[in-house]
Amino acid sequence: MGEIRTIEGRCEGFEVREEQGKKLGRTSGTFVDTSDGEEYLSVEVGFLGRESVLIPARLVRVNEVEKSAEVKELESRVKEAPGFRDDGEVAPGLIIRTRNHFGLGGAESEKYRDSAAHIEQVQREEGTGRAPKSSEDVDE
Repeated sequence: MGEIRTIEGRCEGFEVREEQGKKLGRTSGTFVDTSDGEEYLSVEVGFLGRESVLIPARLVRVNEVEKSAEVKELESRVKEAPGFRDDGEVAPGLIIRTRNHFGLGGAESEKYRDSAAHIEQVQREEGTGRAPKSSEDVDE
C-alpha cells in the first residue's frame, strides 16, 4: 500500500448526485494512492457534512464547468460506504475498505486485508485496542 496524498484544489465544493439525480452531498477534496495512482473523491454526506465517504474516481463523472459530479452508484450504496471524519488524513485501511465496498478489491487489497499489519492498522484507526475476531469484523 502506497502513501495517500491530497491533490490540492481539485474537485473541491462540487455538488455530487447519484445516477438517478438525487443529491448526495459536496466534494471536499481528492486523494490519490501513490502505489497505483487510483484517485478518490471525498464526499461530505453526513448531517451538516460531519461525515465523509471516499468514492473511487473511476465511478464518478465530473463536470468541471458546472462544478458537479455524478456517481455511477445508487444513493444507498454510497451512503453505506465506509465513513470517516474529514480532517485531511486518509488511512490506508480506509482505502482498502472503500475498494472492497465498491467491488474494486484487487490482489493487493486482498493480501493486505488478511495480514497482521492490516489488523493493526484498523485497530489504530478505530482506537479499539482489540483484534477483530475475523476478517469480516474488520469491515463492520
